[in-house]
Formats: sequence, C-alpha cells, structure tokens
Amino acid sequence: MMLGACSRCYDRVARHEHLELLERWTVRLALIAFMLHLGAIAVHRVFPELPILPRIVGTNFFAAIHTPFGFILFYEVILLVMMVPRSLTLSMGKQYEILSLIYIRGVFKDISMIENTHLGWDDMEVLIPIFYDMSGGLLMFVLVALYYRLSGARNQPETIYPSLQRFIALKKTLSLLLFATLVVLATTNLWNAWSQQMLLPVAQIQAGHFPKTNFYEHFFTAMVFADIFLLVVSFLYSDNYELIFRNAGFVTSTVLIRFSFVADKPLDLLFALVAIVFGLLVLAIYQHFRRRLTMEAN
Repeated sequence: MMLGACSRCYDRVARHEHLELLERWTVRLALIAFMLHLGAIAVHRVFPELPILPRIVGTNFFAAIHTPFGFILFYEVILLVMMVPRSLTLSMGKQYEILSLIYIRGVFKDISMIENTHLGWDDMEVLIPIFYDMSGGLLMFVLVALYYRLSGARNQPETIYPSLQRFIALKKTLSLLLFATLVVLATTNLWNAWSQQMLLPVAQIQAGHFPKTNFYEHFFTAMVFADIFLLVVSFLYSDNYELIFRNAGFVTSTVLIRFSFVADKPLDLLFALVAIVFGLLVLAIYQHFRRRLTMEAN
C-alpha cells in the first residue's frame, strides 16, 4: 500500500509538463544569477572598499560563468533522480552526462583563477588543470555519444512488463527518497560553502581560492547504495546472467565515478574516464548477448 502511494506521488511529481516547467525556471534562474554575479563583481571593481562582495562573488569576471552552470547541473541531477524508475541504461547515461558537464564547468572555475592578461610558461601551474578539464570533458562527450548510440533510442524507456510493476513501484519510491536526499545535500552544502567563504581570508579569494563543496561526492555515494539495493532486489525478478552482470557493471561504474570526486588531478580524470569506458563496454557486451539470444529464439 505504501509503495502504491509513493508510486502515485512520483507519477504526479515527474509528469512531463512539471519537468518542462522546472527546465524553464532553471534557465531563468541561471540567467538572473549570471547577471547578478557579473553586476556584483562590477560593483566590487568600482567600490573595492566593500569587504563583503569579494567573499560572496569573487573578484574575477570569469567566476560568473561558473554560476549558471551550477543551476544547470542541479537540474540535470534532478532529471537523473527522476529517471531511476524509467531505465537503468538511461540513468547511467545521465550520470555520464553530469560527469562531463562537471568537467566543463571546471574549465570556467580554473579560468577564474587567472588574473593575468599575459600568460607565459611560468603560469603552467594554473594552465595545466584547464587543459586536463578541457581534454577530459571532450573525451567524455565523445564517450557519452558512443554510449547513447550503442544503447539505442535515447529517450525511450525500457519495456515495463506487468510482472515488474511492483519492482517499478519500488524504484519510484527510491527515486522520491533520492530526491529528498538531494534537497538535504544541496541545502547543507550551500550552508557549508557560505560559512567557509565568510571565514576565508580576502587575499585567498582574490587569488581565486574558493571553498570546495562535497555535494557530488555525497550524492554519488547515495547513488551507489541505491544502485546496490536495486541490484539485490532485481534478483527476485530476473536471474538472467547477462542482465545481472550488466546491472553489477553499472554499479561498478557508479563507484568509479564516486572515487573520481575524491582523487587528486590527474587521477580523478583517470577514474572518470575508466568509469565511462567500463560502462560502455558492459553495455556493448550486454547488447551482444541480447542479439545472440534473439537470433537463437528466432
């Protein structure tokens, strides 16, 4: 009975028109935040004696580019949570999308640390992280395209059989729990980042040093345990070897993504790329199994 109520609640929340409305408001908020961030930095440039502004917005105009990406990424994470009941394949693809966007956002974050207009070989310590994030994001973009090409129709959910209705209801309940976890993590991380920013010396802020949040690390930790829970429960509904291995392989890929958020450069990029390549290979082998079984059945 509880699963049924949660399933109906999910159906109301995850309606297509609701997600479209959320997308429009995300774009609007991202644009407003971008303009406000640029304006606040401009005010600080004109009135540098205001000590609170650099703590909130930084001192480099390029830091404002980082702001709208935060809204877009949060929207993508919400879509990932809402996608859990639909398709494991699409859910993994969304994880890879988010990972690639995080690295592209990192490019703008790294650029905001550059204050000089003329760069030389002495600035390689600042430039190398930019090249890492650029190359990593581009490689992930290619791998994600290959992943979706291999998986078939990107926006089509997997077939839901009547015998799996209870399992789908369980995944919808888990999706709602992940959404609640997402809201709690976002709130606590924003508060922690604000508190650290207020304690950070202004000299470090002007040098481009900002407090690091653990939002994605904690969120993907929750995703790992959610995926393991679904993997174990799925044994009640299917004992197909190829399906079990695919699901376990996707959990392994999520674990590697989680490790990428706590590793130092360039090891973090290695973990991220290996995670996507591993998921891509698992999906390719699974598709081969399915094609062979289909030909044998025919």
